[in-house]
Amino acid sequence: MTHAGLRDAAGLPHDKDRYSFQELADDKGIQEAVARVRAKLDRNEDLDPVDREVLDLYDTLLTYQGVMSGESLHVVPHPDDPRAAWYSIADLATPQAAAIPQVPRVRALVSALVVAYREGDKPGVQTAASALGSRLAELAPTVYPRGRT
Repeated sequence: MTHAGLRDAAGLPHDKDRYSFQELADDKGIQEAVARVRAKLDRNEDLDPVDREVLDLYDTLLTYQGVMSGESLHVVPHPDDPRAAWYSIADLATPQAAAIPQVPRVRALVSALVVAYREGDKPGVQTAASALGSRLAELAPTVYPRGRT
């Protein structure tokens, strides 16, 4: 993070330019800066460049949170309705998705992929990703994108 105005708006120290997701997500200064910018938006006030930086950072944090929680990863096709919204990885824990017979295997493959990634096991990542892709394609072959040829 190199924007001095953003650091000032959020009360972040100027002697540090890298932060973890958790540091930024938990930072009261960032939360207050976002609240100030939202209040400006509610009043239909123009945003200055620093305000836009605050919103960009907030958007990035929300996107990262959605990816890490699985809520943003809609990769599981509905097996019975090709026009239905796809399930996210997070949705696999819901009763609606859990009623689909293939979901336990999909969940196991997602877990295997995450474990392999965390352990730095590149062949394991490739194997789990390939198996997951195959299983997802089997759920709804008419709507799932075909693999590269």
